[in-house]
Amino acid sequence: MSRRTLKNCSLIKKHGDLDPWTGKVTTPDQYDGLCEGFQKSEMDDEPCETCKKCPLCMYGDER
Repeated sequence: MSRRTLKNCSLIKKHGDLDPWTGKVTTPDQYDGLCEGFQKSEMDDEPCETCKKCPLCMYGDER
């Protein structure tokens, strides 16, 4: 089983948007190997529940 990293995050692969100009996947902001997580909605910038459970989320329940 592979170690969870920001590069192999299933949420980023599933919900990240492909930028047509750069060809890169839009991801949540990432700092020092941690991720801010995808926000719940346009109005609520808290990380979604799945991101909160991730050990790589800087604001998650696992921290």
